Amino acid sequence: VLVNPGGTHVAVPVPTAFQSVVIDLETETSTALAGRVIALDDARVVTEQPAGGESELEFYDVTGDRLGSVDVPSPQATLLRSDGSMLVVSTDGTIITADADGSVDDVGTLTDPDGVPIEITDGLTVADGQRLIAVGGRRVFILDPNGRQLGVAEGSVSTVARSGAQCVIVGGTGSNAGALVVAVHTGA
Repeated sequence: VLVNPGGTHVAVPVPTAFQSVVIDLETETSTALAGRVIALDDARVVTEQPAGGESELEFYDVTGDRLGSVDVPSPQATLLRSDGSMLVVSTDGTIITADADGSVDDVGTLTDPDGVPIEITDGLTVADGQRLIAVGGRRVFILDPNGRQLGVAEGSVSTVARSGAQCVIVGGTGSNAGALVVAVHTGA
């Protein structure tokens, strides 16, 4: 379940129906949208419809009016940027931006300090939507809204990180390994 920063709308995926429902809390009305909701802010909703190794991202305003769509490599980590475009990290660590007008721009690729191949499996937004955490195997990558890699930590996110989190705890990869507190604004 996603709640927009203004607290006026809630978006809920309905996996059995391959759609999502956006609820306007002020008018107590709802709108069904195609795809699984992956992002919501005060103006926009973005849904994903997977198709093999790619996905179609559908952009809507919060009232349900369609703004456009774009095809991207299957996103594993996403962040809705303040300009309405999406920052997307694919399974292989490729970083792109995608917009409702169908444009896709290559930003770069995540870099593992040990040169290990990257396989991103999950992601979350923190710092009130200003940072993206991409999680892959034994690494956690911190990115800013422009797709710049701010930091990388070995391990996995070991606590539930809320959208307003300013730090995340990353657990070590071994039974005797310690944990790190990572500041998401700097990646340190």
